[in-house]
Amino acid sequence: MSIPMVAPPEPEHAPPLGCCVAGRIGLRLALAAQRLPLRTRLRLASACGHLPQASHARTSALYAAVTAAGTRCDRRTACWETALGTVFACALTGGSTTLVLGARPLPWAAHAWIRTPEGELGITVEDAERPWLPILFAPTRKASN
Repeated sequence: MSIPMVAPPEPEHAPPLGCCVAGRIGLRLALAAQRLPLRTRLRLASACGHLPQASHARTSALYAAVTAAGTRCDRRTACWETALGTVFACALTGGSTTLVLGARPLPWAAHAWIRTPEGELGITVEDAERPWLPILFAPTRKASN
């Protein structure tokens, strides 16, 4: 007996080859980091903060590449792995982005997503009465004067 499976939707525009390679490597690094304590993983994400801020378009392409690599992966890839993989992929391409960990109550749920100055990736407004509350940012960016 077979179980019917639904293929993930194809992106409208395939990410460039460089983004695909960086996305696969970033996801593999995120999956390898799963064995480390959360504090260490957040320090790894924060270590990329000295790099210049990546553009929203570049981060979006890398996020799409990491997501596409996750559909072909033999391990579980959820929001945390995708977001951390995007941070690593941005660092591999010479940029940085902000990883956000958030939560919402009743019933309790946690989520990870990416924030850029132009918007957010990996989060949608599902329920206006239960919005996601950002709790932790990595890296923490200092306000510019």
